[in-house]
Parts: sequence; structure tokens; C-alpha cells
Amino acid sequence: MSTMSSSRCFALSSCARPAANSSRGQLWQLLVQITIRKARTQGRRHTAGVRDVAAEQREATEDLLAAVMDREPGPEEAAILMDQIAAVLKGLPEGYCRVLELRLQGRSAAEIAARLGMVRQTVYRHMTVLKQRMQKNL
Repeated sequence: MSTMSSSRCFALSSCARPAANSSRGQLWQLLVQITIRKARTQGRRHTAGVRDVAAEQREATEDLLAAVMDREPGPEEAAILMDQIAAVLKGLPEGYCRVLELRLQGRSAAEIAARLGMVRQTVYRHMTVLKQRMQKNL
């Protein structure tokens, strides 16, 4: 080994592990080990599946969505929805009504545009106007 590499190894080993015969060095080594173990423990604790916030939010959202989707709306809810739709569409041209109807049926913007003979950007613009009016009415 050359003098340069042997001095580098000595420097690295002395930085990583202070001399064992000094009480200050032993204390430093002990503090470093404690800190590393605490950091690892905290890391495992925060990344554990049971403490994963994203997993909890997904489960709660999926449960709520499933509960809402499993039941049919009652007559009162259907009447409220029809009133809200009428308020949103009030004063708008017929094209907006057709776009909303097809969107509520689950069609994509491209499908709506092809069906109504519009440009897809026009469909997006109609949906933006409808969304703004719905938010305003809520």
C-alpha cells in the first residue's frame, strides 16, 4: 500500500471510530450509534404500512365512494339534483344541455365531440362553464 492510501485509510477509520482508549472518543462513538439507531427506528415507524397516511386516506375515500355508489338516490335526492341541473342550465344554449347529458352518462370529451359534431375544445369549454355554474350554485 502506498503512503497516500494508508494515510487515507487511517484518516477514514479515525473519523469513523475515534480512539477507543479515550473516554471522549468512546462517548462520541456511543452517541453516534444511538443517533443512527433512533433515526432508523423513526424511519421504520413512519414508513410502516399501518401509519401510511396515503393508505388511510385511500381506504376512507374508497369506502365512502363505495357506500354512495351502492345505493340508489331517493326521490327527494333526485328532485334536488333536477332542480340544481335546471338552475345550472338556465339561460344556456341547448348544446350545454346535451354536453351535460352525455357527460353524466359517462362519455369522454372526445366521444361527446364526435357525437355532437363539435371540436373537443368546445366540449371542454362547455364543461368548464357548467362546472363554474355548479360551484356558484352550491
